[in-house]
Amino acid sequence: MTQYCGTRGRYKGKTVQFDCPNPARPGPTAPIDTATRQGTRCTLAQEDDVNNKKRAPTCSSFRVCVNPTTNQPDSSRCEAKESCAKYAWKGSTGVVYAYQHACVLQKYCGLSDASLSGWGFDGTRYDYTTAFECTGQPTTPTCSGGQVYTGGACQCPAGQRLVGGQCQAAASCLPAQFAVNGVCTCPPGKTVTTTGLGCASAPRCLSSQTAIGGQCTCPAG
Repeated sequence: MTQYCGTRGRYKGKTVQFDCPNPARPGPTAPIDTATRQGTRCTLAQEDDVNNKKRAPTCSSFRVCVNPTTNQPDSSRCEAKESCAKYAWKGSTGVVYAYQHACVLQKYCGLSDASLSGWGFDGTRYDYTTAFECTGQPTTPTCSGGQVYTGGACQCPAGQRLVGGQCQAAASCLPAQFAVNGVCTCPPGKTVTTTGLGCASAPRCLSSQTAIGGQCTCPAG
């Protein structure tokens, strides 16, 4: 693949230089329709199609973005709304040959299941999964259930707690109680006292009675 021209990698246990005598020249760039495109090559629907694991290299310029002088990633070599991303070049068995850098749309920074194609030494084509890590652009994960990303983790806002995968207002319970699905409840074997200010051990009542407020009570009537 021409994207590896001029790069270094591992081949049969040795570090080698991949030189291309006649690198392919890029073709003309299609006009940019700013009304429907975020980048330069796909519509917004194509860019955001999570079922297409090749959307990152397809919808980005994916040009090499290492500064030849410093040998460091350089996003200034990328197009608008792109960043220089590090990714693993892998063999058909998943072994990492080398780490490369290419320009991808910034929305793909942090993407962990991108699919790229490679060619085996026998000429066969294969696909492999890799991740894109953009230099200087820490990725913020998407939180669910009303959580927000705070302190390096997804958390419910202040005054709420995670219940069944959703953030809910935390009930104000007595010290002896705990909240279950937003409702204050006494521990097993205990019940709310008649004053409603705490939990007491539930008495053993007759089969026709019910423990209410720590006392056995017959049904009404």
